Amino acid sequence: MVLWLLLAVWGAEPISVEVATLDGRHLSGRLEALSADALVLERDQATLRIPVAELLEVRAAEPATPSAVADSGPMVTLQDGSRFRTTSARIQGGQLVMAHPLWGALTWPAALLRTLQFAPDEPALQSAWKQLAERPSKKDLLVIRKEDVLDHLDGVAGDIDETKANFLLDGDQISVKRERIFGIVYSRKEVPATREALRVEFAGGDVLVVRQMVFTRGQWQVHLGGGRQFTVPADSVQRLDYSQGKVQYLSALEPREVKYTPFWDYVFEYQRDRHLFGGPLRIGGRSYARGLAIHSKTQLRYRLGGEYRRFAAVVGMDPEIPFDSNRPETRAKVRLEIRGDGRLLFAADYHAGDPPQALDLSVEGVAELEILVDFGDDSDIGDRIHLGEARVVK
Repeated sequence: MVLWLLLAVWGAEPISVEVATLDGRHLSGRLEALSADALVLERDQATLRIPVAELLEVRAAEPATPSAVADSGPMVTLQDGSRFRTTSARIQGGQLVMAHPLWGALTWPAALLRTLQFAPDEPALQSAWKQLAERPSKKDLLVIRKEDVLDHLDGVAGDIDETKANFLLDGDQISVKRERIFGIVYSRKEVPATREALRVEFAGGDVLVVRQMVFTRGQWQVHLGGGRQFTVPADSVQRLDYSQGKVQYLSALEPREVKYTPFWDYVFEYQRDRHLFGGPLRIGGRSYARGLAIHSKTQLRYRLGGEYRRFAAVVGMDPEIPFDSNRPETRAKVRLEIRGDGRLLFAADYHAGDPPQALDLSVEGVAELEILVDFGDDSDIGDRIHLGEARVVK
């Protein structure tokens, strides 16, 4: 009741959110407040306070509606993975000076830039542009479109205004009309570490890595480094990702070793973030954006280096495996074993139709984590197990 009175006074609508925590909880409710210390959630006629240090993700329960989006302005990508489209952008005195329809006027050091795309997105050229953007280079690349091909010059990018770009090419300063430039790929530089560790996804697709998000009086306050901040409407934010520096998903790691031992002659390679045969990774009635799909017999070894405290996952058999509940002895079965530095941490048998199980194990001090999915009793038919949100936590 108090919350609704306050919302009426402030003229703000409540926001329904879904919250994931490091200990594996998934909570839903109305977002009352978010500060540097804690998130306050109203659910089931009770108020729950969750420390920010325990947050993994906060997501809008309904798709956010973009209130202001730049349709065709320059696209900016920063070294930290931020990506957003602007209404205007220029380089002046080593600074990116830009305007955004929602965030307003902002500046960033040009040293933080990864790419600056002036031309509109074109499907036929995006693959070539992506390859140039990911290419390691000690020099900046001035990318020019020649019909349906992207060509580039290697040099040093300088100031850029609304009509031209200055570029140092083989020791000579040249000026190129901006209308001729598809974009600029900046050399990867050693950027000093910052405290920005919160990834924010906005409605419309813009992504920004920030220092802190605050929710109060029905608005989001976005805090950047250097004292910069701006305010955006409550319905403009789709997702807050707190996992950076806290969590490492196994699907984002390369195993130190992968070993397959097929029952017959066919090897089923394990899959990341999807079903073994394509499609969503599902456990029970829920789909998981991150996780592993593994067929027997598969052994995966990951190097952790003693940097993590917990291993967590939701474990269950592939729900697409058919089974006869009247003949439980015929159900597909696998054995899951998890070891840390050779020491058995967990072992259990799983059958088709079993309910999902939340797994939370201590891996403190563990240098190498091993996951073994072994054969069941009846060959390897249906031996498919899913590990949703399989992750290690610091």
